[in-house]
Amino acid sequence: KAHTDINKIGQPYQSLQNAPVLRKDEKITIFRYHDGIREILDFVVPIEFGGVEIGSIHVGISLESLQKRVRKTLLFVVTLAALIIASVVAVSFYISTKFSKPIYNLVEGTEKIKDGNYNHTIDVSSNDEIGDLTVAFNNMTDGLRKKEIMQDAFGKYVTPEIVDMILQHPDESWLKGEIIDATVMFADIRGFTSFSEQRDPAEVVNVLNEYFTMATDVIFRYGGHVDKFIGDEIMSVFGAIIAEKNHPVKAVMTAVSLQKELQDINLKKKTEGDAAIRIGIGINTGELIAGNIGSNKRMEYTVIGDTVNLASRLTRLAGPDEIVISNSVYKMVSDFIIAEEVEPVTVKGKAEPVLTYKVKGVREGVGLV
Repeated sequence: KAHTDINKIGQPYQSLQNAPVLRKDEKITIFRYHDGIREILDFVVPIEFGGVEIGSIHVGISLESLQKRVRKTLLFVVTLAALIIASVVAVSFYISTKFSKPIYNLVEGTEKIKDGNYNHTIDVSSNDEIGDLTVAFNNMTDGLRKKEIMQDAFGKYVTPEIVDMILQHPDESWLKGEIIDATVMFADIRGFTSFSEQRDPAEVVNVLNEYFTMATDVIFRYGGHVDKFIGDEIMSVFGAIIAEKNHPVKAVMTAVSLQKELQDINLKKKTEGDAAIRIGIGINTGELIAGNIGSNKRMEYTVIGDTVNLASRLTRLAGPDEIVISNSVYKMVSDFIIAEEVEPVTVKGKAEPVLTYKVKGVREGVGLV
């Protein structure tokens, strides 16, 4: 009576009894057959009236159409899953980047600190624990930078070994003041007043800086440290901070090396038409007081006492290119140097005349550093 194919209207119904049964139970039977064009799933439900089966309802569904819907649904599910996964990955990447980048910056900063770059700082990008850690890192870097500046500044006056010892043991008693046995050397430029009066101040400063640089290198070479610069005079100490038994020898060898290097420099200055720099050196050894001395505004590590005063007085007795040492120094270095005894002289602060010696050189076989 009704059919999508008009040619079948009015024709006898063709039963599907010969079609293969895909599934069958009490309520429904499913056939699967091919109508010549496509495969069909035929769902058959019996119609009963008064307990008697009077017919059946057939619903045919194209298997291809069903598969298309399944594929479409599957594609939608896969696409949705891919979008969800991509979103999760993107969010995870964003979150991981947000947290990992500051950590990476901290690791990179640590490497730079390890390489000695104490000027490196990290931008604080958050107010959480990572931000607090970054602030702490920057504070640490600033502290290390200031420490390096102080270490470098102090290192201009003492040897690197002494700087390391001071930084490792900042509370040692030598900072607080103690009586030690050490040797003090003063080196003063002779005729410097007239030298500076004839030259431009900038030139005078350059000459002094060149001389002080050379002298400091020599002092460091023999393990001494520069106590202070007093105008054109250098005060250096041997055996302070780090105790040494042979500090008088090192002080005298420093003085001999200093005079020798100045002779070489003066030969060059002479060829260039410049005035020579000639110094007088005084050396004394004995007990003195060493420690941080000064006010609560400014302090410096230095040595004081009669030993220091006598060394300064001996410098006044030394003429250009001369090295004058006290008797106490001579007793400890006589095996290493050639010296000439000088007539005892009266110096300021001493009631009795002081026996001194002028160093003429080092003995054969004694080498200079």
